[in-house]
Amino acid sequence: MSHTPGPWAAERVWKSWQSELYTPSPEEPDHYMKRPITAIRSLTTHKCVALADDLFEFEPANARLIAAAPELLATTKECADALADIINAAGNGQPYSADELVELFADIRCRADAAYEKATGVKA
Repeated sequence: MSHTPGPWAAERVWKSWQSELYTPSPEEPDHYMKRPITAIRSLTTHKCVALADDLFEFEPANARLIAAAPELLATTKECADALADIINAAGNGQPYSADELVELFADIRCRADAAYEKATGVKA
């Protein structure tokens, strides 16, 4: 099983007050009232990944973190793969040069900073 492809975005949407327990009739004045909720959507498939009470109002940090999950996962995998490559190269007697390491780590650092910023709202 795999997750819905990223990137994801947190969106504030409006949902009817209707629920399984209570469905107002169209004659009731409150029928069209809506409440804000947060939808986490895939920007590639446009599928809704999650719906929650209005995270933007109550927990904006949670909305950002959830939306950043695919980037955080991808960055973690890229870091692990890069470290494995470095270890394997050194173990095979063909270590990376200092310039190659700087280039590799600079690329990973940029991706990690972008994922961190999306997750926290704070520039890394």
